[in-house]
Amino acid sequence: MTSIPEKGAYDRGALEADLEELRGHLDETCAKIAARFDLYFVDGNPRKATIIEVLAKSDCISCIRRKFELPSKVKGIDSFYSENHSLVVSILTEELYSALAQMGYRVSLATEAQSGYGKVDVLLETTLAGLSLKSNGNKIIVEAKTGGSMSWSQIFRYMLEGECDSVILWRVKNKQVLSISRQDALPLLSKFVRAVTLRGNRVLSEDSPKLCDHEIYSAFKPTAEDLESTFRDLSAAVDETLPDVIKTCIEKLDLKGSSQVPLNEAIPH
Repeated sequence: MTSIPEKGAYDRGALEADLEELRGHLDETCAKIAARFDLYFVDGNPRKATIIEVLAKSDCISCIRRKFELPSKVKGIDSFYSENHSLVVSILTEELYSALAQMGYRVSLATEAQSGYGKVDVLLETTLAGLSLKSNGNKIIVEAKTGGSMSWSQIFRYMLEGECDSVILWRVKNKQVLSISRQDALPLLSKFVRAVTLRGNRVLSEDSPKLCDHEIYSAFKPTAEDLESTFRDLSAAVDETLPDVIKTCIEKLDLKGSSQVPLNEAIPH
């Protein structure tokens, strides 16, 4: 079993070093779990995101093992909800692109220049969760949540992999726009990584855990009334909160309204 040191409070530099050590332990544990339960992608890499998500969601070792051993009984998210998410992300992408261009910035979508982005002020890229933005060394992720759920483990994974300096959590249905910086999250991020690794080690050490009768997969099926209500709420919430999301993105990228890229070096549009 991996031995994980307990640490106290540190300054940021020491905490980053501590987090890097903890991440090494987590990678080792995920590799062992992948080998034990055959959790690999077709390219042979461990399904680390899945492993971390399952470990983070339950403290029942029996439930965790069953999720690792059994394929999901859920066929996938209802297309109604996935379409809502895609629509919201598409609207945000174009409105943010337009707002940045009007401020005088040179913007590019990743899909517009796959072979090379050239020099731009802001690079936008759509992701499974929402939108990724890069500008002058700053990296932020906008995670759009059109339902009532959210996942700290997903947000922490972005930060753990160095994918962002901040996460803007757009909880559309709740009409909330939250900005979470990696720097502020570092102490909790370290504790999260340690907890997930310790739980993973418990899974590996218990060959015959006590069986439980917990339901490990949701059987929720929305009614037509549920979907209609969701759509009405979504429509009103997007209209109300979209300006706040755009404003927060611009603030987090520290944009002041003037391009830093000479005309002759920018990507042609």
